Amino acid sequence: MDPLIRAIFGEPPAGINLTESRVNDNNRVVITMLCLAAVAVLLRFMSRLFLRNPFKADDWLVVGSLIALSATAALSIAGGKVGNGKHIWVATAENVELIYKYLFAYILIYAGGVTCTRISILCFYHRVFSPMEPWFRWVTVLGWFVTATYPIYMWAGVCADCRPITHFWTRFTGSEGTCLNETKFLVATAAINMGCDFIVCLIPIPRILQLQMNKKLKIAICCVMAVGFFVCIASVVRIYYISVFMTGPDGTWLMGPVFIWSTIEPALALTCACMPHLTPLAKVAHYTVVSTLSKQRSKFSSVDSSMPYASHDSGTNKSTQGTRRSTLFTNQPPTLIYGFGTSKGSEDEIGLTSRVEVGTPNRSSFFGSHDQLADHAHQVHVHSSFEQTTKC
Repeated sequence: MDPLIRAIFGEPPAGINLTESRVNDNNRVVITMLCLAAVAVLLRFMSRLFLRNPFKADDWLVVGSLIALSATAALSIAGGKVGNGKHIWVATAENVELIYKYLFAYILIYAGGVTCTRISILCFYHRVFSPMEPWFRWVTVLGWFVTATYPIYMWAGVCADCRPITHFWTRFTGSEGTCLNETKFLVATAAINMGCDFIVCLIPIPRILQLQMNKKLKIAICCVMAVGFFVCIASVVRIYYISVFMTGPDGTWLMGPVFIWSTIEPALALTCACMPHLTPLAKVAHYTVVSTLSKQRSKFSSVDSSMPYASHDSGTNKSTQGTRRSTLFTNQPPTLIYGFGTSKGSEDEIGLTSRVEVGTPNRSSFFGSHDQLADHAHQVHVHSSFEQTTKC
C-alpha cells in the first residue's frame, strides 16, 4: 500500500475485498450511452437531409454536445485505467492525482456539454413555437437565463475551489494549499443542473396543450416531450451518487457511479433533443412497412386468382362464389401522397402534420424532371385499389 494513501485515508476497513473492480462495468455503461447519443444525432442529420432542410444552429449545437460527451466518456475510460473504479487503497498517490486531474477536466467539459444541449432545445422551441405569446416569451427567457448562467458559476466555482488551482489534484501528493467545502459546492451545482433540466422540459407543454388538435394527439406529443423527464430522474440519481462520493473515504471506488450517471444524464438529454426531429423518418419507416405488407397481400391475392379453380367469368357466367368482379375501380388506383417533397422545412420540419394529396399516378409523375424526381423520392406513395363485387 502506498504510504501517502495510508497516511491520508488510513487503513482499509475490515472485510473489504481489495481485488474488486468496477472498471469493466463502468466502461460498458459509458460506451453504451455514448453510442445511443451518437445514433440519435446521426439520425437527426439524416432526417434533415431527407427533408432537404438546411442545418440550423441547434443542429450544430448537438454536435458540440456529442463532442463534449465523447470527451467525458474518454476521461471516464482513461480514469479506469489508472484506478478509477477500484478501491483507493490499491492505488498509488500519483494515480489518484491523475484521477482528480481527470475529474477537474470532466467537470469543465460536462458543464459546457449539457449547456449546448439545452441551448439547442431552446433554439428549437423558439423556431417551432413562433410567434410567441408574452407569457411564453418570458418563460423562454427564464430558460435562457438559467441555461446560460449554469456553466459560468460551474466553471468559476470549480476554478476557485482550491488555492492554488492545482491543489485540486496535487493535494494527494503532499502539496500545500487550501480547498473550500467541495461537497456543498458539487451537490448544490448538481441540484441547480437538475432544476435547469426541469425548466427546459416544462417550457413547451402549456403551448402544446393550446394546439388545435385532438386530445389523443396532444397527449401523444406531450408524452414524447415528457421523455425528457427521464433526464431529470437521472439528475436526481446523479446528485445521490455525488453526495455519497464526497462523504465517503473510498474516493476512487465511489467515483465510478458518478462518472456513469454524469454520462447517462447528458446522453439521455442529447437523445431527447433529437427525438422530435426523427418524426419524419419514423413516418417513412411506418409507411414503408405498411406498403411492404400490402404488396405481399396483393401478391398472395394474385396467386390465388391464378389457380385453376379461380373464376375468370366476364360477367355472363356465375362464379363459384356467386359473385362477379368489376374492374371499374381497378384500372387507375388512386394514390395518397404523404409528402415532404414540396413543403418547406419551416412549415413543419418535425412532421407534426401530413400533407395528403389524392390523385392518379401517371408516367410523367415518375419520369419527370430532375426536381420532380427529387420531390418524388421524398414522398411516400400509398396505392389503394378498390374492388367491387355484385351478387348474382
